[in-house]
Amino acid sequence: MKVLLTTDGMLPARAAENLIARVGVREHLDITVMTVVPPLPPEIVDDSGRIRDQMWAGAQKTVVETAARLKAAGLQAQTQVAEGHAGEQIVLAVKRDGFELTALGAGSKSWLHQLLLGSTSTFVLHNSPTSVLIAHENLPERAKARVLVGFDASEGSGHGLAIAARFLDPRLCDVKVLTVADEPFPQIDFWPKPVGVHRPFEATEEIRKGRIHEAERRARWAAGEIRDAGFAASGAGDIGHPGVQLLKESEGGHFDLIVVGSRGLGPVRRTLLGSVSDQVVRHARATLVARREDS
Repeated sequence: MKVLLTTDGMLPARAAENLIARVGVREHLDITVMTVVPPLPPEIVDDSGRIRDQMWAGAQKTVVETAARLKAAGLQAQTQVAEGHAGEQIVLAVKRDGFELTALGAGSKSWLHQLLLGSTSTFVLHNSPTSVLIAHENLPERAKARVLVGFDASEGSGHGLAIAARFLDPRLCDVKVLTVADEPFPQIDFWPKPVGVHRPFEATEEIRKGRIHEAERRARWAAGEIRDAGFAASGAGDIGHPGVQLLKESEGGHFDLIVVGSRGLGPVRRTLLGSVSDQVVRHARATLVARREDS
């Protein structure tokens, strides 16, 4: 599996690096460590060549040191340095070299911060044709990492199962699959309430139980698929908003990584409408958004 780990040497990038070192399967990952040197501002004229050489030397040092740490952890790693807009260069490398997974750190969990100021992780998440792993913070020290996989029987979530099985090392991870069913009659409240408008439906407990039972059945099936790949895995069902329930389960169960599928929405629709993957990426410790190249 070809993995592109992008780094600037800062703490969020180190979190992505450490996550791969903690959970990545040693035998099958072909990792390229990449950093991007930004273009010099046009107002810098004097000594611009010297400054550029210093920036390239620092970039080379960063990727070489990162690759050395990965090799010390038993992983195969090579290096690459590019110049330009970081997000654009990363996506270009993904398309050109056929990377199946791109891993990078994100320093802020604030969607408003990312929307107003821009973010390399946001750009890559919305523009990469293949899967993206975004880490905010280091995993805590424990014997095995805890991985939560969201599964709804869609093609995207099925690809999430497949990516998890190929990327994660079953010797280093325990997996839980969660399937979240929709509420039968989601309630929409108005304020102030229009005269004469009432809630027309109330979900009966029987309908809710039936949906949760079906969610549990799907989760158990998906957990069986993961177990067949050698993982210790369990399945559970819930009901509500998928993003919210995944985050609640992640926080309550102290999960280190959430794996979700992507419907392949473009950046404009994601910005306007949001998505489960965007919501989870903003708030989870680390998220792997699984995406096929042709999605």
